[in-house]
Amino acid sequence: MNEPSAFDILCKQVAIEAGNRITPKTVAKVLKALYRIYLRQLEVNGIFKMPKFGIFKLKAKEEKEMKVGDPVNGGYQYIYVPEDKYLVFSESKYLHRAINSDFKPVYKKVESVENEKQRERLYNPTMKETVSYLFDKADKKKGRN
Repeated sequence: MNEPSAFDILCKQVAIEAGNRITPKTVAKVLKALYRIYLRQLEVNGIFKMPKFGIFKLKAKEEKEMKVGDPVNGGYQYIYVPEDKYLVFSESKYLHRAINSDFKPVYKKVESVENEKQRERLYNPTMKETVSYLFDKADKKKGRN
């Protein structure tokens, strides 16, 4: 039985991470399309950015002649080395933070919240809280404190 390739394993992991809402075959098609898009971006712009991941830049080494050989036993020989292209990666601040916080995704700095109710209120305020916030904001605009 053939062992699955690293690409197949990646597709399965992405499908599982997405909650099995998409199949590994669909993931494979998307990843192959992204690969073609990124290659095209590198060809046209020499750079492509992946938000919250980093930036890939295309660099080139100039062509040159190199001196190789052993000067004691056989002398030198010159060989031609053609131009060579390579990628340079610069990580984003989000990826840097995630790497330095035990590989947990960190998108923005959030104040610590003790319990789930407090967290829910931060992101989903009740109608009463929203109205009181708007009235307070209006009072501050009018100069009433």
